[in-house]
Amino acid sequence: MGEINKNNTASDLPDNLKLFGEIKLLIEQARMGVAIKVNQALTQLNWNIGDAIFHHILGESRAKYGKEILATVSRELSWSHFVELMALENEEQRMFYTQKAIEIARQKEELKKSNPSK
Repeated sequence: MGEINKNNTASDLPDNLKLFGEIKLLIEQARMGVAIKVNQALTQLNWNIGDAIFHHILGESRAKYGKEILATVSRELSWSHFVELMALENEEQRMFYTQKAIEIARQKEELKKSNPSK
């Protein structure tokens, strides 16, 4: 490969592009490796936190509110709601739109009940 300096000519350009491409690939591979390791560590951390809460705080029993939330959501939302909501990567957005979908479903039920023609 040609050296990169101010005296390189146009004929050295393909060698330089090849070098830049190799360097770019090395950087991308390193970044991907770091991202994978960080994600693994965060996943393990979150699991350990959840496990600690489960064993020490909840006394190895499921939280009552968790069962209530699951029952409410599963009763009021359709499968298509779940598909759309689970596609959202941001947890805050998912919770916001889940709540909105439940509110809309409740309003729809109230409208059906108040309609005298049915």
